[in-house]
Amino acid sequence: MLKPQRCVKELQGSYQVYTVNDSSKVEVRNVKLGAKVGGMWLVEGGLTAQDAIVLEGLNLARPGTIVQPVMVEIPKELKNF
Repeated sequence: MLKPQRCVKELQGSYQVYTVNDSSKVEVRNVKLGAKVGGMWLVEGGLTAQDAIVLEGLNLARPGTIVQPVMVEIPKELKNF
């Protein structure tokens, strides 16, 4: 599956994304990445298609924080393909 590059954080060679669980809490997920496709990463492991990821406010998101998620389509300008 493809996820926007800006949703992925790199920390000492490992890659993470913030997800939102059923209780609206932010969680950190380690992911395995493949190739870049336009402005997106190919995620090869660590996420399922049902996982909601944080697209905006990454600098404010912290594990355990309760958020009010809003589902959005990934903007066309982030895809770049």
